[in-house]
Amino acid sequence: HDLPMGGTPADILAEGVAEALNTVNTAMPEESFYKKLREAGLAPITKFNAAMSSYDTPRADRDYFQRIDLKKLKMSAAFIDKILKRGSWYVYEASGHGAYMDYSKTETLSPTRRRALIAALEALETFRIEHFPTEGPLSGHVSFAALSGESAGQWLKRYDDASDKEMFLERMKAVRKVRSGDIEYQKKVLDFMFALTARGKQPGFLGMNHWPTIKAAAGQVARAGNTDPWSVLAPRTLQQGPESPIADQLKNELEKAFVHTLGLSLKTNPQALDGLIAAGVLDPFGESEGTLTLARLRAARKELPQFLKRFDEYISAAERLGVDAGGLTASPSFDEGVRWLLRKGYLKFGASSFHDTLHQAGLAHKGNAGDIEKGYFAQYPPDRLRSLHAVLDGLEQTGTVYNGSVQREMETHEKAVLAKIQTSLKRLERLEREGKLKTSSRTP
Repeated sequence: HDLPMGGTPADILAEGVAEALNTVNTAMPEESFYKKLREAGLAPITKFNAAMSSYDTPRADRDYFQRIDLKKLKMSAAFIDKILKRGSWYVYEASGHGAYMDYSKTETLSPTRRRALIAALEALETFRIEHFPTEGPLSGHVSFAALSGESAGQWLKRYDDASDKEMFLERMKAVRKVRSGDIEYQKKVLDFMFALTARGKQPGFLGMNHWPTIKAAAGQVARAGNTDPWSVLAPRTLQQGPESPIADQLKNELEKAFVHTLGLSLKTNPQALDGLIAAGVLDPFGESEGTLTLARLRAARKELPQFLKRFDEYISAAERLGVDAGGLTASPSFDEGVRWLLRKGYLKFGASSFHDTLHQAGLAHKGNAGDIEKGYFAQYPPDRLRSLHAVLDGLEQTGTVYNGSVQREMETHEKAVLAKIQTSLKRLERLEREGKLKTSSRTP
């Protein structure tokens, strides 16, 4: 996550500092870091909420950091710097007498705690540069925050010279978070990260630890340009080809961009839904649930000519990234669509209750409920369809379903799925009557 856009620069930076210190507090046992900060008069009375998943920092914390003066800022940095130089923190004892903090003992800082402390120091330094630019650095080490004016190429040289390259990256990431509103800085982060991967000197470095940073920076740049992360990431990644360390992640971004475009097309032209379902781009529910394939992209391009240029870009990128040729979300035939709906009912209802109900009515084979080929009939001609409608209507009226031979009440979400199946089935029948869906030629 990044700090929320909006508010004053002081709001953004204050929340950045609070969040950075909260990260340290989370990394330390039993909120011991916050306890020591508070004892030193370097934190508000209210405690940090380490369990928060968003940056809706408590008002007391934001107010505290907005009122912070240079003296307190220096004292906070000195407090953290002292811990780093000492290289240790207090011990959390878990014995037969119960767990407790033993402030008479210390242990060596773990890499996680050390990174959290340095990230907090970088946040404080960023705060200092913003609010007290004429003052010198808060600590003796060369802060990454002070390197903001350097180019991505200069960062790359510093990275080469760094004895702890992972820490160098963590420092850069800490400053990037606090400076989320600085779009030029976010672009520089992307330039640096992609320049590093292009050299191939550290295979795999863009794993789960660093992909979030690239994605977050791309997200900030995309929002500023009123576009999507895919548009920001694609040119850089495609230059490196399918061997790029983030090629797989870019495929995911391509799929999101594809789904977004489908949603945009349906918002402006709801009538396009029929064509997308009939072409197998969307499933019979009218949703994009399948794996992204070249077949789906090409079918969508044909159905949505108003987005021709965009789909040409998607297809070109997909080919270069090695996206599978694959198939469609569902075979564009009536019987295949019906079987898809019935299998979806099995997947969404509890246990095998939906399939059991169909089997008792002679509308599905016994067992193999999850197998679209073996669990259901190859064809659903008019007589079978009438029976299917009767069963679905009966479920709707009674609100009950079978688990084996035992009848039970349907759950709320099951009723919603049933309604969706009924609506989707009627749409498939209409599309077949209109000649937009072929009927399977297989025998029942």
